[in-house]
Amino acid sequence: MRIETKQPNHDLCPPGLLFVADLLARVPERQRDLLDHEITKREREQTLTRETRHLLSWHPLHTTKTVLLYGVLTFVLAWVIGALGSLGRAYAALKAAEVTIPLPVVKDFVFNIGSFVPTSTTFGLASQFPAFTFRDSLYIGLGVAAAVAIEKLIFAALQWNRARALHASEAELEQEIATLKEWRRGASR
Repeated sequence: MRIETKQPNHDLCPPGLLFVADLLARVPERQRDLLDHEITKREREQTLTRETRHLLSWHPLHTTKTVLLYGVLTFVLAWVIGALGSLGRAYAALKAAEVTIPLPVVKDFVFNIGSFVPTSTTFGLASQFPAFTFRDSLYIGLGVAAAVAIEKLIFAALQWNRARALHASEAELEQEIATLKEWRRGASR
């Protein structure tokens, strides 16, 4: 069954559709199937192109959220490490604490408090942690946030041309899909 239709004009045809126009002219009985296949293929390619462009593009809101998240998490981690280090050093000081009781006739009596404090490997290790203060933790968090922001901006600058090229490809695919749909409407008559 041959579908009578006006053949695509090769002079006005987008370059990406020239082979489709030739194929439609050679196999006119399969026009509808060929057009459906080409439309589906280009829509899939357009979706992949759009998603890849979104991955390469710079998104200010997403970048801000990422920078804040890394900064806050680093601040909290540094502050917790500093607090655990302070707790470990306080434990070590308590373990080493002694009370000297002066006795009038005899020598001073030294009472070792550390002998009553249970031994803890965890607190012993925690005493080796760095002594980060709140201010130190804040500076560390801001430093990490700045490093992440710089990395995101450098990545966006390097990918700018690729994202623009993908945007142009997406527009070209949109034009080809519109042309194919127009040909399909002409083929269904």
